[in-house]
Parts: sequence; C-alpha cells; structure tokens
Amino acid sequence: MALRPRKYCPRCGGTYPESFFRLTRVAHACATSDRRPICKLCEQTARDEKKAAHRWVHKMRGTRARHEHKLGYPAGTLEKLYGWDLVQMAEDAQRAYAHKCPGCRKAFSGMVHGLGDISLDICDRARAPFYLNNVGWLCVTCNRAKSQMTPDDWAEFCIGRDIWIRQQVIGSPQKKLPF
Repeated sequence: MALRPRKYCPRCGGTYPESFFRLTRVAHACATSDRRPICKLCEQTARDEKKAAHRWVHKMRGTRARHEHKLGYPAGTLEKLYGWDLVQMAEDAQRAYAHKCPGCRKAFSGMVHGLGDISLDICDRARAPFYLNNVGWLCVTCNRAKSQMTPDDWAEFCIGRDIWIRQQVIGSPQKKLPF
C-alpha cells in the first residue's frame, strides 16, 4: 500500500495526510494544492478560541434570533424597535449568571449546562417585548415552567413552590432548603 500524500500545516508545525486539510472552494491559478494551507484541527481551534472570547455575545445573537423567529419578527426588529442590543444583553446576562435565578433562587454557576442554563424570558407576552422593562433572565427550568403565564400567575406559582419546598424540608429534617 502506497503512502498517501502528506501536507505541512504552518500553524501547528505538523505534517498530516491531505484529509486533515479542507478542500478549497475556489481554485487559484497560483495554488499548488486544492487544499487549504491550515489543517482542520487548527481551523477548529481558532474558531473555538474566537467563540470563547465572545461567548456571551454569541449566545445573545442566538437568543435574539430565536425570539424574533418565535414572535414572527424579521431579523433586526428586536434590536431596532425594542432595544435588544447584543452588548447590553451580554453584560446583563453575565451579571445575572454571577448570581441566582430570580425564579428558583438557585445559583446559575451550580447548574450543570453552563451558559445553556440561562435564558431570556419575555415577562408579559401581552405587552411589547421592550428589553428595558419586559424581559428578565431565568434559568431554563423556570422559563419552561413559566411558559405563557402572566406575571401575576408566575409570582403566585413561585410563592406556592416556595411553600411546597418548605413543607418538604420540614417533613424531612435531613433536607436543606435549596436556596
């Protein structure tokens, strides 16, 4: 069996089979290969590092796009009409993540899915989704539980849940309050 052609990656300094390198989309007249110069793993590492450096903004971009889709708005509507600025959203989400979910009062940092545990809730769906006064950061569990509840129904649910939790703890001295 003949050795397959190998290629050098200038970023990591490794020499790998050509399958480690992506095919180029456009053939250039001066190109010596139909493969990109950087190996796939170095490309992926660069993308991961870029995403990690701006992970909150990246999450907010997805959050805003999902809300626009769910509300039936064209892209950009929430930012232009309702103040959903990515940088402000990222700062607010980071600040909220450093504390506790206002719904269940559990620390976001103690939840198992990292950034996937914090979500943006539109508090009152009967009102316009202004970022300034009609959204709030909740854990995904609370946001699902709230679903389409009105703010009053949600408050009543949270109070009832707190009473239920206290009754469970009082009935079992080994248990501690989760908040």
